[in-house]
Amino acid sequence: MLEASSHASAMHMRMPITVPQGFFYAGVGGIGNGLPTAVGVQLAQPDRRVICATGDGAMLYTLQALWTAAQHQARIVVVVLDNAGYAVLKESGDYLGVGHDQPGLDTPGVDLVKLAEGFGVPGIRVEQYAGLRSAFEQALAADGPMLLSVRVDPTLRPLLS
Repeated sequence: MLEASSHASAMHMRMPITVPQGFFYAGVGGIGNGLPTAVGVQLAQPDRRVICATGDGAMLYTLQALWTAAQHQARIVVVVLDNAGYAVLKESGDYLGVGHDQPGLDTPGVDLVKLAEGFGVPGIRVEQYAGLRSAFEQALAADGPMLLSVRVDPTLRPLLS
């Protein structure tokens, strides 16, 4: 399940599709539908491990789906690309000529790991690329849901071309 609109191309190149119905994309839709869709896919197909890649902004729309994942011990790994804001909306603002310094598009200080833990889902914060593989392997080995909050550079541009 890929919803990380700001990083969709990069994520798609690194997540090979190896099985039928092995890839779902939530982009170009409503922000935030990736997590609940991923939980639904896993509950409908409990024998599959589901990986949800989303952004921190999208995650804030439907964070409560983590509670459902925890209650059902859904085998889901939630990879949140945390750029402390809504980068794709900022880029859209630049593209449309209204600029990217609009109120509410920055989300500094949100601790997604603590929020996930509050819903009963363990989390790991990944600050450096070097720690990503180990954290991802740990998440894949978990018996239930796990969240990885991966810090990414908030100044990456352009996202839209």
